[in-house]
Amino acid sequence: MRGENGVLSILVGVLVCSSVGMAGQQVLEVSPRYLEFTGYEGGGDPAAQVLSIWNSGKGPMNWTVTPDCGWVTVEPNSGSSMGEVDDANIIVDINELSAGIYDCQLTVTGSGAPNSPQVVDVNLVVHGPAIGLSATQFEFTAYEGGEYPDDQILSISNIGGGTLNWTISEDCNWLSVEPNAGSSTGEADDVNLSVDISGLGWGTYDCELIISDANASNSPREVGVTLSIYHDDLHVPSEYGTIQAGIDAAVDGDRVIVAPGTYTGDGNRNLDFGGKAITVRSANGPESCIIDCGNVFGKRGFYFHTGEGPNSVVRGFTIKRGRKEGYDPKGGGIYCDGSSPTIEDCIITDNLAAYSYFAAGGGICCTSSSNPAIINCKIKNNITHGLNPGDFGFPGGPAYGGGIYSSSDSHPTIENCIIIFNTAIGGSGFGAGASGGDAHGGGFCGRATIKNSTISNNSAVGGFGDPAGVSYGGGVYCSSSPTISNGIVWGNSAYWEAGISGSASVSYSDVQGGYIGIGNIDADPCFVDPCNGDYHLQSAAGRWDANSESWVIDLSTSPCIDAGDPSSEWTEELWPHGGRINMGAYGGTAEASMSLSSFGSVADFNCDFVIDVVDLGMFADMWLAEDVPLKEDTNRDGVVNFLDYEDVAENWLQLAL
Repeated sequence: MRGENGVLSILVGVLVCSSVGMAGQQVLEVSPRYLEFTGYEGGGDPAAQVLSIWNSGKGPMNWTVTPDCGWVTVEPNSGSSMGEVDDANIIVDINELSAGIYDCQLTVTGSGAPNSPQVVDVNLVVHGPAIGLSATQFEFTAYEGGEYPDDQILSISNIGGGTLNWTISEDCNWLSVEPNAGSSTGEADDVNLSVDISGLGWGTYDCELIISDANASNSPREVGVTLSIYHDDLHVPSEYGTIQAGIDAAVDGDRVIVAPGTYTGDGNRNLDFGGKAITVRSANGPESCIIDCGNVFGKRGFYFHTGEGPNSVVRGFTIKRGRKEGYDPKGGGIYCDGSSPTIEDCIITDNLAAYSYFAAGGGICCTSSSNPAIINCKIKNNITHGLNPGDFGFPGGPAYGGGIYSSSDSHPTIENCIIIFNTAIGGSGFGAGASGGDAHGGGFCGRATIKNSTISNNSAVGGFGDPAGVSYGGGVYCSSSPTISNGIVWGNSAYWEAGISGSASVSYSDVQGGYIGIGNIDADPCFVDPCNGDYHLQSAAGRWDANSESWVIDLSTSPCIDAGDPSSEWTEELWPHGGRINMGAYGGTAEASMSLSSFGSVADFNCDFVIDVVDLGMFADMWLAEDVPLKEDTNRDGVVNFLDYEDVAENWLQLAL
């Protein structure tokens, strides 16, 4: 027993001594273990970051921090901790660094600490030059044999670091670019675009400018230039009493310009271009120029069926109350049959396509290899209805595409459109055992390329019957694999897949319920007022309201801001600030909501990622200016004053990332 007790005493003594020894040791603690810095070649140093060091054991611990590179300084680089947290500033000097990615390791040692040394990784990205453009699209208009159009200005600036040495190349002989080369360290270089129409007949001419710098991170950038030359203008109703009379008198290359008003009755509906390459446009936009089809059986707005192409243009109308039933239940508002016109800046609303056996495209219908371009349009409150067959024992008819329908052999391009509150309704079965009709795609059904568009609050509703009809794709029904990018599909309803039903190629889009594809999200887009048709994105950083001509500051910020495709033709938003295109119909427009996620500060007026003397100079130039919108008016109260200067001062020399 004594022997056993002696061994036990020795073991207890060892444990006690070990416990005391561990408790008396220093333990080195370091946080964080990884630091990341971003700077711009030739710009200011990034803000210092803090490395925390402390002893979580007993007694004093002397510590040191040693970097293995020359561009990192640690202040202080040594100290002593009795348990308190010591902070060391990690300072990065990029003055001698060119653009690139740099790595460094900090070795942290603690005296008496068995877990010493510790290693902290430091990463530095120094951005080189990047090409900034005032616009990526220019449009010129002239008349055949007439005066040259006025010159326009393209501004090129360096929105990165260092010096941007840019050059411009172009692929057309009717456009002059002066100068075609330059350099920028942040200031805007103005390039004069001049058009020579001598020898050119009517038509549309396209040119592409390529802006390049081999050292720029986003080189090359492309700028599209379009020249439209018209033959003559015909005016409705001052010269021609109806829209169709103007169309009938026009020849290829003419424009039929329609004065504000509401146009009804024969000659102002079922409008037919007859294959002519002409433009029919309103004088002042869709709100003031209305084609009212009167909800009369068999009447729609436009009927394209003679092989019209992109130079057959409808622009700037509200097309409402079209009604196509019977054996031609396609396209209550517009029907494209074997034709590919351009439909721009139109409001297509309150139209109906209905029939017992097949109904398609309450707003727009595209069949027989039609590939129209539908741009900047609002398609809303249209209905496709399968109706009831009317005969005992027959099923209800199917309905396709409450807003837009495209057959499998057609491929429209739908861009910057808002497709809302449209409905596809299957017909009800009549008689015992008769099934209800299925409904496909409340907003859109078929095949298309859909870009920068919002599809919301649409419905697909199956018809009553035994069994009841089934509905698919409240927002989109994919009968032929459409492509959707930079879009929002939200708040739609259907029995199956309220958002997107079927197989589609979807990228950088916000889809309720989620959808597989690069860059896609599933989050409330935070529309401003969808119940009243306002599908702008909320932004706590501010958004420009064109209707009230004022800035609006929201409490929340949409996750769709700066979330679009970074490789799209709009790699950056127009001012207000934005890092890349927003999802939805207002991406790449002057009304795009602001975001601080990419630029970080409303005081970064020239978008070079740092608030410096350039921004201060721009601010001084606008001192006490009263106008909207002004980027220097940081608090958006309509005047540039001391309240805005506070934002400049508070962010002085800080990176705006």
